Amino acid sequence: MVKYLTRIRLEGAARKDLEKLETELERQSFIRVKHKKGEYRRQGSKLSIIEVSGAVDKAARNTGKAYSFTIIKERSTLPS
Repeated sequence: MVKYLTRIRLEGAARKDLEKLETELERQSFIRVKHKKGEYRRQGSKLSIIEVSGAVDKAARNTGKAYSFTIIKERSTLPS
């Protein structure tokens, strides 16, 4: 199972913008990391970083805010 962790930042975001981002990410099969503001996880058996990047970009773009993000591929030995 391939796992990716992403951190997303929206510039000048209000609470409603962050809620919209979370909704958009859930549509793209991301799960929010508990106790980590702005961090989300996505996993899949044949998931590529290009797919994850495209999904994050689409979700963030739909908020209408300027944004930046990073993606890290997790090792399979890390706890979930």
